[in-house]
Amino acid sequence: MKTKVQQYVEGVGGVRMWGFCPAVDLLDVAPMGDPSDEDAPLNLCSIMAGDISSCLKTMAQLRRHAQTRPVNLYMVEKQPEVLARHILLLAIFFDEDLGPRECTEIFLEVYGNTMLRKQTSSYVSNKVEDLVSFLTNGTGVLAGLIDLTSLKFKERDAIEKVFKTWLEEVECDMLAWREKRMRQYFEVHVSCAHAHTSCVMCRYFNYSDTPRPK
Repeated sequence: MKTKVQQYVEGVGGVRMWGFCPAVDLLDVAPMGDPSDEDAPLNLCSIMAGDISSCLKTMAQLRRHAQTRPVNLYMVEKQPEVLARHILLLAIFFDEDLGPRECTEIFLEVYGNTMLRKQTSSYVSNKVEDLVSFLTNGTGVLAGLIDLTSLKFKERDAIEKVFKTWLEEVECDMLAWREKRMRQYFEVHVSCAHAHTSCVMCRYFNYSDTPRPK
């Protein structure tokens, strides 16, 4: 019998795509340091948050703060899937070819769903080439926003492999994966629910097959 921790880890998975708290402006909670040193950058670090929402909120509200120091935000993640997703969401966020409404819809769909519409899936698949080019050659819109020099070559290769799994020709049966994950997460509860359903169906059919009294 698995422990509750083992059941949780196998069910939820080791790659977390969403954070456990609402987005916060990191400049509201970070110490500002010496105010007289205006030229020194303010360095912030997000460690294994599994979510890019706080990063985006900090960037969006940057102009509301009185300080004019440059801000560097370091994002530390263990799994390449999470870093790849961060880069994809930033690429969508700063895609100048998209209108405001279309950009918002695609961003929210990719951010909040595991199954995408056909047009969104095609958009992500078409983005793969640009993302790989940015990762390997440092070209594109993200080149001026994201610094990858801290990554090792094997870490870059791992992220590139994740990018290429987003191509439309790569088979991805998300419904089957979700079913497997749900069974691992609920385990006994799913089995009991199926057994209860079977029991109810047997009773129903047995009752239906019994001749009604006249």
